[in-house]
Amino acid sequence: MATNKEQPQPRFPTTVQAVWTRRGVTFGFRMAEPEPEKLARDIGADTRDAALIWWNDNVELFLDVTGGQTDYYQIIVNANGSIADFHGKDASWDGEGIRTAAAVGADFWSLEVYVPYTAFPKVSGPATGAAWNGNFTRHRVTDRKDREYQRLNTRHAGPSNDQNAFGPLPFVER
Repeated sequence: MATNKEQPQPRFPTTVQAVWTRRGVTFGFRMAEPEPEKLARDIGADTRDAALIWWNDNVELFLDVTGGQTDYYQIIVNANGSIADFHGKDASWDGEGIRTAAAVGADFWSLEVYVPYTAFPKVSGPATGAAWNGNFTRHRVTDRKDREYQRLNTRHAGPSNDQNAFGPLPFVER
């Protein structure tokens, strides 16, 4: 995941994997972090929709759950597991049933985000062959001097909610 054309390989790599069931999707993220004790995470896990969550170390999920490129949901989660969620730019939407788990290790932090299909009024899936569109970002602000902003899919322009940069998220059975 990278957004910088001049440095396409991130200095602090992030990986993401997902698994789906008949009830929902769990996204798992692992973020390399050489100084985890410096993570910016002053918003607690029991806080919802904090306006300043973007200034914590966080991951953003942008999900077009219909696959139609006309609508999206944004879920921001910090290193404590605190959630801010939006339907487009509408902050009044709360994805009911979204659960998170965050962990900090010696040289990384990780995050799991479970999203039930029932959180969305219209949703495509689950079924092999169905697909959502989406994007994932990591905002590293750990030491305030060596910041890095990464995206899974990027056109190196525009904000992360640019649906033209969303990639397919196919449901595959293995």
